[in-house]
Amino acid sequence: MRLQPNHNRWTKTTAVSHRRAGISVSLVAGVVAIASCTPRGEAVSQTDCDGAIATATYTWNVAYFPEQFRSESGRHRIESFASKTLENRNAQKPEGSNIIGPDDQGLWWPTLPERPTAQAIDDRRDDTFRENQPPELQRDVRYVLQCDDGQFLATAQIYRRVGRALSAGQSVQARYALGQLLSTVESGEPTTAIADAPTPEASPTTAPTTAQTTTHHVNPIKGLDRNAGTPEQPFKTITHALGRAQAGHLIQLSPGTYDRNSGERFPLQLKPGITLQGNIEQQGKDILILGGGNFLSPSWAQQNVSILTVENTTIQGITLSNPNPRGTAVWVEAGSPTIAHNVFTGNNREGVFVSGSATPQILSNLFKDNGGNGVSFTRDSGGLLAGNSIRQSGYGVVVGDRAKPQIEDNQISQNRSGVVLSGSATPLLRGNTIHQNQEDGIVTTRDAQPTLEDNILSENGIAK
Repeated sequence: MRLQPNHNRWTKTTAVSHRRAGISVSLVAGVVAIASCTPRGEAVSQTDCDGAIATATYTWNVAYFPEQFRSESGRHRIESFASKTLENRNAQKPEGSNIIGPDDQGLWWPTLPERPTAQAIDDRRDDTFRENQPPELQRDVRYVLQCDDGQFLATAQIYRRVGRALSAGQSVQARYALGQLLSTVESGEPTTAIADAPTPEASPTTAPTTAQTTTHHVNPIKGLDRNAGTPEQPFKTITHALGRAQAGHLIQLSPGTYDRNSGERFPLQLKPGITLQGNIEQQGKDILILGGGNFLSPSWAQQNVSILTVENTTIQGITLSNPNPRGTAVWVEAGSPTIAHNVFTGNNREGVFVSGSATPQILSNLFKDNGGNGVSFTRDSGGLLAGNSIRQSGYGVVVGDRAKPQIEDNQISQNRSGVVLSGSATPLLRGNTIHQNQEDGIVTTRDAQPTLEDNILSENGIAK
């Protein structure tokens, strides 16, 4: 069966930043004091605080504009569609399985909300604003301190600092006037300025790693495995860092190539609860894991693999390439790992292979120029493949056996075929753009029974 409707749409992700103004935080004798001073002498109050909260939100927005003013700024209207929110508290990982992170700000995020359909976008037009831009996925964060006297706007650094103190059982007091945090410390000890106070629009800043997380730093250029694994004395290899890491630990990679020449032993076998992280914001730019090693799969026999995931592991912000014969970058055979914000390129077979009963979250990655497939789901696997760009490979996505993944909001283009379904697979395909593939957009064979909702297919060729 070949499915070839004729529509097209594209998406992009934007980040939002906001202004900040002065505040300071100090840690004195087990107490975190937060303060500033008011130049007008308003009455100062003090309150105990028991929570540092960061609310992370994804929202799909669409900009509408009059056709004649399309190129002019200011002549538009923004409509918000589906949104998902996740509350981070006291700089610790939220409970639940459908989350991703931590990112470079130490935050966990919800999985992507449903992308608005063409019909939903059309329904929001009116006589004045007739045209629209493609949907944009907005990321936003609101930081607050939760105190006895109410909530106070905070910054990313204050959130992490106070969250660490509260998680360690320390007491936190805020001094404020007219609803704003102030700048005096009752203890009389010096104040260490670490952040700026927020304006009413306060939101995210930049900062590395996560609170309450042990971090092992790795640098293949200047590191040594006999080092302590600190930023100043990094390890040389991921292999050594994995030997030292425990559940909940973060392995932070510096720019460079991680291969056999740098001392790596493949496949790299992650432990439960480990996060392997490069540069999330630049999607693994200049951080390359190159190569693979033999792995005996319980369901597929001998393979050549770069990384093996297990339950509750995370891979994010890395470029991965396995050019070996039958080379796969990431092999997922059990559990629900998160694979997000990476680039998979130059793999001899596929970027990610999912088998067994695994249910990974594969989110916001780029799959490009892979010899076999972008992503393969086999056996009884499931999980979520969402927000990825999959292009210029053999087949974009392959689903076989009894696999039942959710495949949502992906851009699948310029492959041999876009999506190939076989066996008795029962995937859900929703909101995908399947565009300019050489042969077919979606191919089903044998007893595969997909559920298709709001997919956009265009300019795909016809298999000979």
